[in-house]
Amino acid sequence: MKWFGLLLLCCLLCCCGRTSVTNSVVDTVNTSIVALEESLSKECKTKSIETQIDNIKKQVRLFSDACDTDVASVRADKVKWQTAFWGLVIIIASWLFIKTKKAI
Repeated sequence: MKWFGLLLLCCLLCCCGRTSVTNSVVDTVNTSIVALEESLSKECKTKSIETQIDNIKKQVRLFSDACDTDVASVRADKVKWQTAFWGLVIIIASWLFIKTKKAI
């Protein structure tokens, strides 16, 4: 029984430590945008350039929100199928248990 607890603990620790690829990409893009803004000289910081940079930031936020929405729907679908699978496993195990108990 100790091995089961250790296996469960390892799985829980591994799952919590990861960040998604989408979050990494969004963070990298935001860092690049900030670096670009800081590297511009005063002559280059016109209203049109600032507007374009703001539009790029908005597009990155929209991309991130769209990905989060898609991930949430996939996770909901995954939970639905996992629940159905484990429900069937319990029903089949109960049926087998009842059949073997009657046979004995």
